[in-house]
Amino acid sequence: MSRPSKRTFLERLSDGTVIGAEGYVFELERRGYIKAGPYVPEVILDEPDALRQLHREFLRAGADVMVALTYYAHRKKLKDVGREGQLEELNRQAVRIANEIAAEGGALVAGNICNTWSYDPADPKRSGEVVCEQYTQNWDPTLAQAFAEDCLTKTGGDVDVFLGMNDGTTGGSVVALISQGYQPGEKLVTGGQDATVEALRYIAQGWQDNSVLKDLKLEANYAADVVASILAGKGVPKEVINGKVNNKFMDVPAVFLPVTNITADNLGDVVKVGMWTWPQICQGGAQNAPACKAAASK
Repeated sequence: MSRPSKRTFLERLSDGTVIGAEGYVFELERRGYIKAGPYVPEVILDEPDALRQLHREFLRAGADVMVALTYYAHRKKLKDVGREGQLEELNRQAVRIANEIAAEGGALVAGNICNTWSYDPADPKRSGEVVCEQYTQNWDPTLAQAFAEDCLTKTGGDVDVFLGMNDGTTGGSVVALISQGYQPGEKLVTGGQDATVEALRYIAQGWQDNSVLKDLKLEANYAADVVASILAGKGVPKEVINGKVNNKFMDVPAVFLPVTNITADNLGDVVKVGMWTWPQICQGGAQNAPACKAAASK
C-alpha cells in the first residue's frame, strides 16, 4: 500500500501543529451504525461508505491525520458479537479506508490502539506468557501439527498466537486449528518464511498472517558470482559486500539481499518474480479468497 502523503509526521510537526481527531466509535453509534454496549466497529465491513463519509468530514474539518477505525477491533471484542473469524479482514479494511480518504487530501494515517482487558496489569507475566513451546525437528509440519493440537487441548484453546520459524511449522499449526474446528483469523498464526505455495494459500484464506519471500533467482545469481570470484582467487567481490556476520571468531564479509514480507495484500509479489503463478496459488480452497478472485478478474 503506497503512502497517501509524501510529507512525514516529523516534517509536518517541524512546521507547526499536526491535528489528529478521533471519536469515530461514538459518532458512528450516534448515527446508528455501531451498537451501543459492545461498541464493536462492525460498520467497517457492513457499511463502509458510512465510515468513508466520516473520514471525509474529519479531513474537511482540517484533520492532518486519518485515524483508522481499529478501536475495539480486537479478538475478544469481536468474539462478543460472534465475528472473531473476521479479525484480520476487519482491521485491514479499516486501514485501507483510512488510506483511501487520506489520499484525497494528502493526510497521514494512524492506527488506533484501544484499551483491552486481555492484558492484566496485576499479572503481566501471565498476560504475556508463552503457554507452549517446543523444538520441531527438521521443521516437520506433522510434528508441528501434533504439538499445536496438544497445546490447544492442554490450554482449552486459551492461545492467542502460534509463532513458527518457517512455513512448515506454521502450516502444521494451521492444520491443527482446522482439525479442531477453528475459523480463519480466530487464532493468529505468524512467523512463516519461504513463501511455499501451501503457505500462500493459507495466507489468501486468512489462516496464516504472513510469509517471507526470498527471491531464489536473485540468491542463485549472487551466489554464483561469489563462488566464481572465489574460485578465480579473487575472494568475495567487494562491490557486492554490504555487511558482515560475526561467527564468534571473526567478522565474515556478507552479501545481504532484500526480502519481502508477504501478506494477503501483496500476494501478487510472488507471481511478479516468477516463483508461483496465480493458478498454483488459487486452489486447495484458496480459489474463493478475495486475492484470488481479484486476480481472476484481471
